[in-house]
Amino acid sequence: MRMFLVFFTALTLMSGCSRQDPLFIDNGAPEVAPYLEVIPNEAEINVGTSQPFQAFLVDPVAQTREEVTSQASWTSSDTSIATVSTAGRASGVATGNSSLAATLDDLSANASLSVVDETLVRIQLLPAEQVALVGMQRPFQALAEYASGRTQDVTADASWASGNTAVADIASPGLTDAISQGLAPITATLSGVVGNAELGVLNATIDAMSITPEQATINVQTSEEYRATVLLSTGDTIDVTDLVTWSSSDGTVASVSNDTNSKGRAFGIKKGTASIVASATFASVTIAQTAQLTVDAVEIVSLSIEPANISVAAGTTGTLTATAYYDDDSAIDVTRDAFWLSSNPNSAFIESTGNNAGAGEAQAPGDAKIFARFGGLTASSLVTITEATLESIQVTPITASISAGTALPYSATGIYSDGSLSDLTTRVNWSSADPAIARVDASGLVYGVSLGTTSIIASYDGKQSAGEAIVTNAVVSELEISPLLHSMQVGTTQQYTATAIFSDGRRYDVSDQTFWQSSDSNIVAMGPFGRVNAVSAGNATISGKYEGITGNALARVTATTLESLAVIPRNLDLQAGTRQEYSAVALFSDHIEDVTSSASWVSSNTQIATVSNAGGSKGLVTTLSAGQVEISANFDGLSSSGVLSVFEPSLVSLDVTCVDDVLQLGNQTLCEATGTYSDGHRQIITNEVLWRSSNTTVATVENAATNRTPGRVTALAVGSSNISASIDGISDSVTISVETASLVSIDVTTFKTTLIVGETEPFFALGNYNDGSTNDLSESVVWTSSNSSVLAISNAIDRKGEADALSDGTAVITASQDGVLGNSPTITVNPEPPSNNIRKIDVLCLGGQFGGPIELEIGEQDRCQAIATNKDNTTQDVTALATWSADKPSLLRVIGLDNNNEFLLVEGLSSGNTLLRADYVKSGSIVFKIR
Repeated sequence: MRMFLVFFTALTLMSGCSRQDPLFIDNGAPEVAPYLEVIPNEAEINVGTSQPFQAFLVDPVAQTREEVTSQASWTSSDTSIATVSTAGRASGVATGNSSLAATLDDLSANASLSVVDETLVRIQLLPAEQVALVGMQRPFQALAEYASGRTQDVTADASWASGNTAVADIASPGLTDAISQGLAPITATLSGVVGNAELGVLNATIDAMSITPEQATINVQTSEEYRATVLLSTGDTIDVTDLVTWSSSDGTVASVSNDTNSKGRAFGIKKGTASIVASATFASVTIAQTAQLTVDAVEIVSLSIEPANISVAAGTTGTLTATAYYDDDSAIDVTRDAFWLSSNPNSAFIESTGNNAGAGEAQAPGDAKIFARFGGLTASSLVTITEATLESIQVTPITASISAGTALPYSATGIYSDGSLSDLTTRVNWSSADPAIARVDASGLVYGVSLGTTSIIASYDGKQSAGEAIVTNAVVSELEISPLLHSMQVGTTQQYTATAIFSDGRRYDVSDQTFWQSSDSNIVAMGPFGRVNAVSAGNATISGKYEGITGNALARVTATTLESLAVIPRNLDLQAGTRQEYSAVALFSDHIEDVTSSASWVSSNTQIATVSNAGGSKGLVTTLSAGQVEISANFDGLSSSGVLSVFEPSLVSLDVTCVDDVLQLGNQTLCEATGTYSDGHRQIITNEVLWRSSNTTVATVENAATNRTPGRVTALAVGSSNISASIDGISDSVTISVETASLVSIDVTTFKTTLIVGETEPFFALGNYNDGSTNDLSESVVWTSSNSSVLAISNAIDRKGEADALSDGTAVITASQDGVLGNSPTITVNPEPPSNNIRKIDVLCLGGQFGGPIELEIGEQDRCQAIATNKDNTTQDVTALATWSADKPSLLRVIGLDNNNEFLLVEGLSSGNTLLRADYVKSGSIVFKIR
C-alpha cells in the first residue's frame, strides 16, 4: 500500500468544471488515452525472496482501473538477477538491478527491482496475537527486518508451521485454520530466523453480530464501507468483515462488494433504498445481520481536494481527501469514489482508484499537480516535494501501563528539517528491549506479556526513539460510556467514547475495540467505533462491551423545529497560514445543540481560506492568503456564516512561555508560542510552530500530530532541557528544569459541597511536594467516587474531574497519583425540588466556539449569555437572572449586563486562564484564555 500526505492539516481547494470540459487537457493532467500501470513501480528485495507486482489498465476518460495482472505478459530485463512469473511475482536470484515489464496488447509499463543480499536480523508476525472461533480462518503476515533496517513482506517466502496442529493448522502461507479450542503457537521461518505469534481458538457461541453503520445515506456514484463484528459468549469480539458474504436486497439501487480488497463496500447506483446483508456460517451456525442503505440522487455542484498547495519531504507518505458538495448543501467524502491522477508520478505517485484511491508517496524532489475527478468535475492540489531530511522521531505514548494479556497502540511521528511532520507508525521498525515483558508488532501494537517495565523502540532512517511500557496484572473493572446522557436532534450525529477502567485505576480509550449496540436502531443507529446517528424521536440505550464488561449511556432524540443556526466566531481576524476551529450551533424550538460535525461547511473563497468537511476536523479553517472570506455552515436547510479577515504581515519575533518552568519527575506542563508581526499584532501560533527539546532524555515536547497536544512537555529524568519553538526561521526557547521532589499530599477542592440531582460540578487537584512546591494535577490524577451511583466523576479527556450528581445521598471524591491519595470534603446531593425544572445551564459567548475556550486579548471585551435547558428540553434565557462570577477576578472582569439586559459584558485584564460561571438553580461555566 502506498499512501500520501496524511500528516497535513486539511486544506480545501475547489476547482470544479462541467462534464463537457476537456478537463484533463486544460488542467495539464498526464494522459487521456488508456495506459498500463505496474504496482509497485519500484521495489527492493533480498536474494531468495520474492515480490508480487500487479498490472492495471487505467482509462482516465472512463475513470476505470482494471486489474490485468494475469492477462499481461511479464518479462525481466536480466533473468540472472530476477525472474518473474506469469502471475507477476518476481524472485531475487542475485544482487543487481532489473527492469520488469508488463505488456498487454500494444500497452506496456515498467517497474524497477533492486535485489540485495543483506543479513536477516529477525522476523515479525503481524498480528502477534489474535483470536479465532472454531471453523474460522485467520491470516498472519511475516515481515523480515534486515541489518540495514529495511523491512520486507516475506509471507509467501517463509515456511509456516503450527505448534499445536490439533488446535490450528496452516492452510496456506500465512493463513491458519482454527480447528479446536486451545492455544496454537504459529511460526514463520526464513534463512534460519524464526518469527512467532499465537492464535487463540475458542469453541464459543456467537451472542450477536453487528453491522455498522446500521443506517446510512449516500448519493449515486458514491460508496459506503460496512463493517461486521461478532460478539462471542466469552466476551471477545472478532472483526469478520472479510469472512462474511455481503449482499444487497436490491442490486439495481446499490451493490456491495465481496472482492478481497473491497469487501463490504456498497456502491450507490440509483435513487432508492436497499438492505445490506452480511451472512456467514461459523461452527455450523449460520448468522446474518442487516443494515439499511438509502441512495439519493442529488446534483453535484463542486469538488475539493484536501490538503492543497503544500510542501512535503521526499519519502513521506499519506493520503489526500476528495469532498463533493451537492445542491442540497450536503458534503460527502468521495475519496475512494474519485479518479486520481498525478502530473508527475516520478515525484508524487498517487493511487487512481479502489480502496487506496488518493493514497500515494512523495518519491523524489519536484513539483506535481494531483487531480481528482468525480461527477464530471475536477479538483487539483499542487504538491512540492522537498529534500528535507528526518531530524528526529517522537514515540507516543512516552510511558504507558498495559495489563498482561491486553494490547495498546503506540505511534511514531517524524520531524523533518523543514519543520514538517509525518506519521511514521507503519514505516518505522518497532522492537521491544525485553519481549518477555512486552512485545510489539510491525504496526506499533504493544502486547503485555508479563509483569515488568521495558522500552518500546522505533527506528527509521538512522533515527531512533523509545517509549516505556509498564506491564501490570490489572484487569478491566468498569467500562465508562460517555456522554452518559445526551440529547440530540433528528439528523445529527454524536461520538460516544468507551473508557476502560482497570483495577489499578488506569483508564484507556477503547472505543475502537468495543462492541457497540443501540437498543433501538430506528431511533439511534450505530456507526463505526461509537459514532451514532439520530434517526427518529425517542430514547435509546447505547451499550458498549469490552473484555466482558458492559457500559451503558442514554441517548434522547427529539424532532423539533430548527429555528436558527449560528456560526461561531462571527467575526475574526487571522494571520495567513494559521488554523481556527469554527462551530455551528443550532437553536431548536426546545433546545440548543452543537451541530458542527453534522453541518456541511463552505468557504466563499478557497484561495483565501479553506474549511474542512473531513470526519474529525469538520469546521477547521486554514488561512492561505490575504483577503476577506465568509465561512458558512449549512444544516437542515438553514445557513449561517462568519466573516474572516486574513492578513499577511511578516512574523517579526516569537515568544515561548510555559505554565511551569520547574517540573517534578513524571509531571507535565503546557507551553505556548505567540508570534509578533510587522503590523504590531500578536497571535497565538502554538499549533503552527515546530516544537523541539534539546535533551529528550530529560524532557520531551509534543507537536501537532495525531493524538498529540502541541507544546505539552513531559518530564522524564532529572536535569534541564531547552524547549524551543520555530517557524519561518524565527525561534524562541525556555529552559525547563526537572527535579525529584516527592509528592506528599493532594488537596482536592471544588466550588460547592452541596449539589442538586442533575448538576455537574468540577473538581480540582493540587499536588504538594516535599520541597514546598505545588503543581496542578487535575488533568493527571485518577479520579474516583466513593459512591458513583450518587456522584459519578469523569476521567475522560474532555471532562476530566467533572462530576455528575445522579441521585440523592453523599459521596467523597478521591484523586490519586503515584500512590498518594487526596479526598474532597463529603459532597451532599439533594433531591431535585419539584419546582426546579432546569436541567442544565450553558454559557455562550460571541467571541468563541460553542463550549469554549474563549480567547480574549487584554483590554478586549466579550458578550455572554446564560441559556437554561429545561427537563422537557425547552430553553430559556436566564442571563439577567443568573449570578455571574469569574474564579480569577484579576484576570477577567465581570462588568455587568448591557443596557438591554440581553448580554453580560466581560473584559480581559491580565494573561492567564479562568472560568466564567453563571449560577441560576444550576451552574454553567466556560473557560477564558486571556492573552
